[in-house]
Amino acid sequence: MAWIQCNYHSDILGKTMGMEVIIPEPDIFYKREELLKVGRFPVVYLLHGRNGTGIDWIRNTSVERYAMENQTAVVMPSVDNGCYENMGGSAYWTYLTEEVKAKAEVYFPVSKRREECFVAGAGEGAYGALKWGAEFPGRFHTAGCISPVWEDEQKLRECQRKYREHEGQDRKLPELLEYAEAPQEDGEYCDRSLGELFRALPLPRNLYKNW
Repeated sequence: MAWIQCNYHSDILGKTMGMEVIIPEPDIFYKREELLKVGRFPVVYLLHGRNGTGIDWIRNTSVERYAMENQTAVVMPSVDNGCYENMGGSAYWTYLTEEVKAKAEVYFPVSKRREECFVAGAGEGAYGALKWGAEFPGRFHTAGCISPVWEDEQKLRECQRKYREHEGQDRKLPELLEYAEAPQEDGEYCDRSLGELFRALPLPRNLYKNW
């Protein structure tokens, strides 16, 4: 896997921001010609929890292995403690929704097609993922939340309710994958849930054989 740490200037926040990016690359299991045929990879955007950064996914989960198994790119932006809202004079929500995905699509070989774009998060990041999918339903096929938390419990539940109302209908919102609540510091649960999430997504498989 190629693990890229990307720093750039955010015009919206007026400061340097960053994202961790995983891109599949050839190894003893993947042939270069197989990857060249892909062009742009399906992509999962992962949002971190409170007091975290994008690198938390690298340190605390097996996200690199999940990405390689599924021939999928992963983008993990750092959004400070902005709570995925425009608050305290900093437009973190606008930054996330207007800059992060757009920059990733310019800088890296990641898909722009809705059916190949997914968003998920843990803790407050789960709220951010749900909100992103709800407010911009044309961008993502699936939204996933792991142990969602938010200071405004009513706001979080309202966001979840929007998804459930669309179940079984001619969907306008992304599909919803939810994983039971657990303490944010429970890294083992988060990793297990992330693995289940990757397996539930409509992604390429079986190119990677670990034997």
